[in-house]
Amino acid sequence: RLIEDNDALSLNFDFYSNQHKIRISNISSLHHPFSNSANGGTRAQQEQERRDTLQTIQRDRGYVLDAILVRILKARKSISHADLISQVLHQASRQFSVPVGDIKKRIES
Repeated sequence: RLIEDNDALSLNFDFYSNQHKIRISNISSLHHPFSNSANGGTRAQQEQERRDTLQTIQRDRGYVLDAILVRILKARKSISHADLISQVLHQASRQFSVPVGDIKKRIES
């Protein structure tokens, strides 16, 4: 749904949920303050921004995996490959889900 200038948004302070995290989807605005056009940018601009964001996220996750690997390898002087992957999966699962293939790539690099 697009948000118009005359739409009113409010917070429900009585809301309660047992979940630790609540996902809130993004709201599109007709007049986005950082957009060059009135409709929030062309589809090509939006797609490029989405690709740039995904690349940034992947790069940052790679840095996080590197830090986790270094932390584990410094703590344990000797560790099997399976145990290392298991430990990385366990520690990374607190922040994001990571495919095993990504861990193997970071180990090899």
